[in-house]
Parts: sequence; structure tokens; C-alpha cells
Amino acid sequence: MLVGRWADAVPVRTTTKRNHFDSSVILSRALLVGLAVIVCLAVALVGCSAKQPANAGISDADITAGVETALAGESSLGDYDLAVSTASGVVRIGGMVTTEEDRANAETIAAASRGVVSVDNWIRFGETN
Repeated sequence: MLVGRWADAVPVRTTTKRNHFDSSVILSRALLVGLAVIVCLAVALVGCSAKQPANAGISDADITAGVETALAGESSLGDYDLAVSTASGVVRIGGMVTTEEDRANAETIAAASRGVVSVDNWIRFGETN
């Protein structure tokens, strides 16, 4: 063992464990991570893309006219005074009919009309004047 000024000059050997990676493993891991990022971005972009509503290209006025025509053409509903309005493809029908069957029939006809997204049925049934 050295004593004095030469003791500090002796290099101390330490053993360190070195990780030996094959460059192909590193490259394949990098490609895998890159591919995963691309797939996640693609899924996010597809999920966030604007979807066209069911009534695209059809105005609310056209939807209202179509529903009114369909209701008037139905023999069991032709005698009733039913009000129809539309906002963003959502049709609201109202009025008075004599039976629950007529009420349900009016809703079915309105829902089947072109451009209708959904139907709010405000029709009441019972005795009409």
C-alpha cells in the first residue's frame, strides 16, 4: 500500500456492469414505439372526425313539410289538427287524437320521414272536440 503523495496518484479500478444491447433490438423497440404512437394518433383523428348528421342537406322547413304531408296522407290521422315543428332535425308533433294507437302511429310516421333525427311526441289522446 502506498503512503504519502503517491497514494493519490494510483488509479482505482472499479468494475461497472455495462449493458450490451444489440443495435437491432434497440432499433426494433424504437420502431415499435413509433408505430404505437402513429396508431394512437390515427385512432384519435378518426374518432374526432366530424360525422355528418342524418339530416345533412335537408332543411328543417323541408323536414316539417315532409312530416306534415306524411301525416295528412295517413287516413286514420287526416282528420286531426296536428302541429309539426322541426329544430336541427328533431321533430316535435303536438295536438289531440282520440286513441293511443293514433298517437303512436303519428310518431312512427314522423320518425320514418326523410331527415328526421328524432321525434318529440306531444300529442295527447282522449276526446276531441
